[in-house]
Amino acid sequence: METRMNDTLELRVNQQEKKIYLAGYLPVNEFSEVLMDKDGKKFREKINSGCFSRKLKSMGEKFPLLLINHDYKNQIQVESFEYEESDNRLRILYVLPLTIEVMDKVKDLGEAKLSFGFTVLKDVRLPKKRDIDGVDYERTVTDFSSLREISILKNKLPAYSQSKAFAGDEESVKRAVAKAELSERRKEIVRLQQLELDRYKEYISNKRRNDLFGFGANVKISMN
Repeated sequence: METRMNDTLELRVNQQEKKIYLAGYLPVNEFSEVLMDKDGKKFREKINSGCFSRKLKSMGEKFPLLLINHDYKNQIQVESFEYEESDNRLRILYVLPLTIEVMDKVKDLGEAKLSFGFTVLKDVRLPKKRDIDGVDYERTVTDFSSLREISILKNKLPAYSQSKAFAGDEESVKRAVAKAELSERRKEIVRLQQLELDRYKEYISNKRRNDLFGFGANVKISMN
C-alpha cells in the first residue's frame, strides 16, 4: 500500500447536535511534491480525474477509514462519509461523534493537511519534463485497486500540499473549505497572469535585440 504525506481555525461544535464535522479536499489532476520510490528514484505524481470517484462508488456503503498520520492504531470514529469529485478536487465530509476521544484527536488541527493510503491498479509513467530538476519520471495514477484510508497529518509534510482539512461544526467547516478554495483560485490566476507577463517581456526583449542587430543578418533570435 502507498501513502501520500509531504491560519488557525478554532474548533467550534454544536453541542446540541453532538457531532463534529471534518471537511476538506484532495487535489485531482495536479502534480504532487517530489516523491521517492522504493528504488530511490525521484518522481512527481498526480491522480487522474475520476480515479477517486470510481473507486469510492465501487466501495458502496464502505468508505476510507479516517486516521492520524496513516497510523491504524490512531483511527478516528466516523458516523458517515460524503464526497464529491469536481473541478480538480475530491471534496470530503466526515461526520464524527462528539466524544472526548474524538475531541482530543481533532481539537488542535487548525488548518490541516490530508494524505491518503492506496494501492494502484493502473498507472502511466512518463519521462520527466525538461524544466523539472531532480525528477526521474512523472506518474499518473489512472485507477486505484484500493483506497483504504484518508489521514489527517500532524507534524508531517504532505505529498500534496494543495490538500486541506478543517474540523468543527458543519457550517464553519464548509465555509472554511469554500474560503480556502477561493484563495487557491485567486493565487492560480495571479500565477498564470505572471507567466503571461513574463512571456510577453521575453518576446519584447527578443524583438528589440532582433531590431537592433538584425540589419542584413540572416539569422535572428527565435521569437517563440
